[in-house]
Amino acid sequence: MDAWLNLMLEIRQDMCGHSSKITKDEILFNLMQSRDEMNKYYASL
Repeated sequence: MDAWLNLMLEIRQDMCGHSSKITKDEILFNLMQSRDEMNKYYASL
């Protein structure tokens, strides 16, 4: 999952001319739409 998030982050930065301030956590939250689900995911690692 980390490699996929890194890829999404790289794509986002490329689209914004490397000025994007988005983080991997923000991408993951956007996909999951819930901080609780995101915390459960991190706890399972």
